[in-house]
Amino acid sequence: MNQSQPLPAPRRAPGLFWPIILVGLGVILLLSNLGRLPADPWPLIGRLWPVILIVIGLDILLGRRSVWGGMFSAALALFLIGGVVALLYIAQNRPTWYYINVPGSYAQHIAHPLGDVSQAQVRIGFPGGLGTLSALEDSANLIEGDVSYPGQLVDLFSNSGSSARVQLDSRSFGWGLVWRETGSHRWTLGLNPRVEYDLTLDTGSGSYELDLRKLTLHSFALDSGSGHVALTLPDVEKAPRRLRLDTGSGAVDVRAPEGTALRVEYDGGSGALIAPGLHKVSGGRRDGVYESAGFSPSGQYIVIELDSGSGSVTIR
Repeated sequence: MNQSQPLPAPRRAPGLFWPIILVGLGVILLLSNLGRLPADPWPLIGRLWPVILIVIGLDILLGRRSVWGGMFSAALALFLIGGVVALLYIAQNRPTWYYINVPGSYAQHIAHPLGDVSQAQVRIGFPGGLGTLSALEDSANLIEGDVSYPGQLVDLFSNSGSSARVQLDSRSFGWGLVWRETGSHRWTLGLNPRVEYDLTLDTGSGSYELDLRKLTLHSFALDSGSGHVALTLPDVEKAPRRLRLDTGSGAVDVRAPEGTALRVEYDGGSGALIAPGLHKVSGGRRDGVYESAGFSPSGQYIVIELDSGSGSVTIR
């Protein structure tokens, strides 16, 4: 007697929950790189982890049981991504929403005397978070400010006669401190405008306002990561003839004083160079040389050596 074979179980179509989540995260990172959302979205997303766990649990509980459950799960994913985008958009003007002090952070006031120093080599490595650098007003210090940091602060200062060297950085130890480092710290620093600087800055995943208008620079280099950087250059009389920018996945906005003659030597990655007022004089699709209308090799000008990554760079 022939035995009937059991019918194969119907194959259920794959759910939409995780594809929507992945597409949504890609959209968030793209908008962050373009400067439409905060450059470092992870601190705020990290604070929403209980909601994320609830949504994932509902997808496991309901989304895999029926077609209607799958539709409900997809709607949850859309709601989650839309809510995160809305919160990030609002948080651009409310940094306290996502830059918070966490256990394991330490705070310190930095102050090193000016003395007879007229030239200084300064290297600052900002941790993730909020960072500002500007000129001091009527200060007897070479460098002064307040910092919060994970793990250990590197604060090295030495001087000899009219020259000085300063290095500020932070080191974190252990997995817990690595997770806390991003977006959790504030550095507010000032440099004395009576000194000529060889200045090197490293920025991470945060938001940084670097106002160099009142400083005199012998040399300058910026290595930026995934954060947003607003860099204001000094007048051409106080700026170095050449300065170097190495940018990563974050957005960098460079502002030069009005009327400054600029030349940009651009080596681009997958990001975009936005340079209104500059015209291309040579190069290919992803690299080239750009000059402002008032540029002349015989006059005063600033050359920006730009090695760009996947983020956008705007030069105004």
